[in-house]
Amino acid sequence: MTAAGSVGQSPARAVSRRAWVALALLLALGCAIRSYRISEPIGGYHAYNEAWYSIVARNYVAGTLLEPRIYEVGIDFRTPPLYSYLVYFAEPLVGDFVLAARWVSVVSSLVAMVFVFLIANAAWGAPSGLFAASLFGFAPIAVTVGRNAQTDMTYVAFLLGTIYFYLLSREREGLRYAALTGAFFAASFFTKYFAVLLPPTLLVWELLHGHRRWIDRRLAVAFGVFVVLVAPYFVYHLTTSFDVFLEQQFAGAVNVTRFDPSWDTLKRISLNVFFGISPVYCCIFAPAGVYVLWRADTTASLFALGFVAYFALYFLNDNHSYYLLTQLPFLALVAGRALAAIPAGRFSNVLLGLLVVNGAVASVLFLASAKYGWEVIEDLVDAATRRSPNPVILLEQSLADSNGPVFKYYCPGCDLVVKESLPRNAERIDIDYDRSVVVIKDDLRGARDGYEIVSHDSLCINLFGTGVITKRPNRHFFGGAITRVKIQTGVPFGISPCSRTAAKAFRRLPPDAVLSTTRGRIFEVTTDAQGRRSSARRVE
Repeated sequence: MTAAGSVGQSPARAVSRRAWVALALLLALGCAIRSYRISEPIGGYHAYNEAWYSIVARNYVAGTLLEPRIYEVGIDFRTPPLYSYLVYFAEPLVGDFVLAARWVSVVSSLVAMVFVFLIANAAWGAPSGLFAASLFGFAPIAVTVGRNAQTDMTYVAFLLGTIYFYLLSREREGLRYAALTGAFFAASFFTKYFAVLLPPTLLVWELLHGHRRWIDRRLAVAFGVFVVLVAPYFVYHLTTSFDVFLEQQFAGAVNVTRFDPSWDTLKRISLNVFFGISPVYCCIFAPAGVYVLWRADTTASLFALGFVAYFALYFLNDNHSYYLLTQLPFLALVAGRALAAIPAGRFSNVLLGLLVVNGAVASVLFLASAKYGWEVIEDLVDAATRRSPNPVILLEQSLADSNGPVFKYYCPGCDLVVKESLPRNAERIDIDYDRSVVVIKDDLRGARDGYEIVSHDSLCINLFGTGVITKRPNRHFFGGAITRVKIQTGVPFGISPCSRTAAKAFRRLPPDAVLSTTRGRIFEVTTDAQGRRSSARRVE
């Protein structure tokens, strides 16, 4: 294949047994890293998502697949339901919805790695495919999101399948690959709406290079398959819940966050990219992009356009770090092309191994601080509900925003009440719940007498008594300083606790407690036998 050639000269390039073995080893290591401690409680990096999708899947048991519900009422139209469907059908295999959701993400990760390999192999050969699969599969953002119970890795896997079959369909006679293109794109779109950026990207690429071969009946077949697969769900809800359905389409995370072009924002985004992808990988991606542009590689230009489209979504919206994930395979494909062109001989295998080790270590280092050992909410719910199984949980807005669904997952019968939603401007308003009340505090400085403390054990990589951990502004942020601490443990190597800190506080109020909000402060009111106030003690 010439440097400027397209995928079409060898879309089904033969793969040697040695390359298949190497890919199998990469997949085995990728699976091992992602499945380590996979059954841990919900917590840490984007625990909100993990609980949200697990609750939606769990609610199908007593409901219908046509109505993905969060909590007891309310259909979730903001996110298409394919991921929660997969979790629902996987749960009987493992017996737990969170575990099932994580395994769906792990399997999606491995499928995505295979598609990255196949795309690069079809364009440039197996060495490019192995480099690309490694750079994609072991970046910290891919490993972390690839074990989290959230839609992103599954949507990326289907998106990569769409690209692979699209490229094959451009060069092959018949309509089979066109139909597969439509099917995979339907699955990707039905998992996450961001898939909609792919067709414009493909169209721009075709027009820039003067391609006309695919704009024929194959396009019609792909579009027809897409419509047939996704239309029933959307037609049903548009005809039964038109107003609510449309309203929620404009209420998702991508619509409520806006880009703030400040230095702090730019710094945060840059650090997230640098450490989420890994410093070493970033140092490879930059010159690799220059190389493929210099070579005027037609196929690589498609991946460059894909990166630009999805990076613009992340950069201009500045929402969540996991939006980086969709950019990663395009970067990995371009870098795989460049690395395979290095005349390194047997050193290529050493380079591949070093890249895998670097990504794996960076990923485990992040997981140790952001995902392992985050059982705080489960412990808090267990301790707070030990005497009263389904209390009213009174918590701050910030805690509800970050962990509200986690509380509901571990206590489905609890009612969550946000403190800030209580009447604040009235002179005095009494609230008499018919159940006991548990007050949760995230900021321990306000924990007065009567509060119980729940602690959190921070974990780190234990290197023979020296703990290595990252210190970050919050658990969703990849950028941070790597620090060392001395730890006392009988285990010389592995993942070990390195410090214990107070994390949350809670206080139980009696079942007959009456809460009073007076000028922004919350009091527990005691009444006498005639129901008259006898005393009031400040709670918040």
